Amino acid sequence: MPPTTAAVASSPKLLDRVRWHLRVKHYSIRTEQAYVDWIRRYILFHRKRHPNEMSEKEITEFLTHLPVEKSVAASTQNQAFSALLFLYQQVLDRKLDFIDNVERVKRPAKLPVVFTTTEARAVLAHLKADYRLMADLLYGSGLRLMECLRLRIKDISPASAFRQCERLLPVQPPFSMTYSQATPAPNQSVELTATRCTLTFSHD
Repeated sequence: MPPTTAAVASSPKLLDRVRWHLRVKHYSIRTEQAYVDWIRRYILFHRKRHPNEMSEKEITEFLTHLPVEKSVAASTQNQAFSALLFLYQQVLDRKLDFIDNVERVKRPAKLPVVFTTTEARAVLAHLKADYRLMADLLYGSGLRLMECLRLRIKDISPASAFRQCERLLPVQPPFSMTYSQATPAPNQSVELTATRCTLTFSHD
């Protein structure tokens, strides 16, 4: 559980405050870890200066340093930028001016490689037991990996004529609540999930 508001307000540790704000806004644990890491790198890059003492100039220098000296991908640079925006706007409550003159990573033009139906079925055929069930759900429902891993039996609606499994997605600020989004699930996967849960309960 995230710490109380009073504890965060009295905490001198900036990264503790960052974690608290991320959890209150229901960001995933992976996003929390990534944002905290980028904010730590930003502070170390500027020789441990507090972010309150820095502004757009220092942000530009850090973001330019990533592709020029570290050769990061475009998505990595964008993630670092998002982390710093969250820090200043949500944690430090500071409005930033337009940030320009950043050396941007040039995205290579390429077409994504997509499996055909036959190729996808061939891959699934080599998986067994729980791994096969998870892969079926990922492929048939479009769930993300962590959504599949956290899926519970109560998230599945087998009684519906249009088989669905629900997933919770975070609502971006200013809202802090979550909402439910339904996505179609393969009938076979729903039935296998119920069977696996029944077997688990019976063994328990």
